[in-house]
Amino acid sequence: MIQRHSQTIILNGKNLTVATITKIINFKLKIEVGPATWQNLDQARAIVLHNTHRVYGLNTSVGQNKDISIAQNVENQFNNNLVKSHLISTGKLVPTNIARIVFLIRINQLLQGVTGINPALVRLMIRLYNADVLPVFYSCGSVGEADIGILSALAQLVIGRGQAWYHGSLTNTEVLFKKLKITAIQLGPKDALAVLSSNAYGVGQLIYGVNRTRQLLKEAVTILGLSLEGFDANVTPILPVVSKANHNDYEMQISQRLRSALTDSYLFDHHQRKQVQDPISFRSATHILGAALHTVENCIESLDMFLSGSDDNPLVCHETGQIVSTGNFEVIDIALVAETVGQALTHVSRSIFQRIKHLNNDQMTGLPRFLIQQRGFQFGLQTLQKTAMDADVRIRQLAYPISAEFYGLAGDIEDHSSNLPLISEKLVDINTHLSTLLSLELYNAAQAVYLRLGDDAPTSLGIKTARLYTRVRKLVPPIIDDRPYNAEIEKVRKII
Repeated sequence: MIQRHSQTIILNGKNLTVATITKIINFKLKIEVGPATWQNLDQARAIVLHNTHRVYGLNTSVGQNKDISIAQNVENQFNNNLVKSHLISTGKLVPTNIARIVFLIRINQLLQGVTGINPALVRLMIRLYNADVLPVFYSCGSVGEADIGILSALAQLVIGRGQAWYHGSLTNTEVLFKKLKITAIQLGPKDALAVLSSNAYGVGQLIYGVNRTRQLLKEAVTILGLSLEGFDANVTPILPVVSKANHNDYEMQISQRLRSALTDSYLFDHHQRKQVQDPISFRSATHILGAALHTVENCIESLDMFLSGSDDNPLVCHETGQIVSTGNFEVIDIALVAETVGQALTHVSRSIFQRIKHLNNDQMTGLPRFLIQQRGFQFGLQTLQKTAMDADVRIRQLAYPISAEFYGLAGDIEDHSSNLPLISEKLVDINTHLSTLLSLELYNAAQAVYLRLGDDAPTSLGIKTARLYTRVRKLVPPIIDDRPYNAEIEKVRKII
């Protein structure tokens, strides 16, 4: 259980979850460590310093070079070279909101006391984190069997080299350390591998992505409600008796949220509708969103399991005093559940596209074609279908499974990979395109509602859908004639 003292949280290496990470980040809480945890780190360090056996990354090199012994008089040079040689990441600069999560995860992992790292390094990391000094990561450089090629930037930070984020601005680390009166720490026995050998980057980016996915699914429910009202859809599929008959917990959650959003909506007044039964993208929307929510919750469960344990190799065993080799850096379980989230979102996105298309179909809605009063020279919202299709296809492309795409590396010693960092990066990108689709659905739904219910539309809508419609109308007026739509879509996106 996490202890919270005012604006501080006490970590012990095993009490971090996705929910608590979110709280720490959102409320900008600082982190502290209790005496028992520091004692545990001191004990592990003593085991490392008194070791007399061959240990990977301590007195041997790494990868295929594990057969090369490292003499004590070159330990410091070996650790420095391990960092230098793994400064290989390139590509996009990782945003600070992700870098902060990654840094927090690695600090908490080190607090478990199984790496044998110099405790002074951990104290320095905590000081840097609390001062909002963050490592500068680049996105390309890890295959997901410990993010060594990306976390090398963290090791570079603690030795006072390279660049750092400071309150969101890029700065020279050496200059920053002088300004903050921080002394860099030289890497000693096993320190470099202890800092680098972790999946904190892939996991941290995934936490950022899956949190955003969960938020988008929440928004999608109210937007769906407005689409139902614009379409004049049947509401029988979301009645409690229908959900109860299906006995699907996640569908029931979504249906309950949707009924709440539609409280007092005209849809429940039993009027005669144009269609006896609606397209599946309307009728089964709660099932599709429920399935997506299910994959998100499964993913978070796997992430919480990861956060409570260690993925370090090698591992200091306090009970026996040994330092043992592990395969705990394997995160294929997380990669697989993350890919299922992406797969689920392809169903969500295609259903949104279908609803947009149906809202524009006068034969289905009884509204003007393409949601504009036709006077012979208007195009209406038909053109936005191309934008929606573009976003949907991009999501499908990004969701293509890649966890099984790997080769043997390091002389075939490293002959399996999870590709978790790329999978989590793709989820972040999927969310961007999903927010575009939701903006387009909201834009179309608001226009359909206006055409169906007129200027007094909010009085006939549900409690939450009326509130959402009013927010849209504060940003963009109803469409009477063609106008540039792209800027208005971006305004609507801000609601999401």
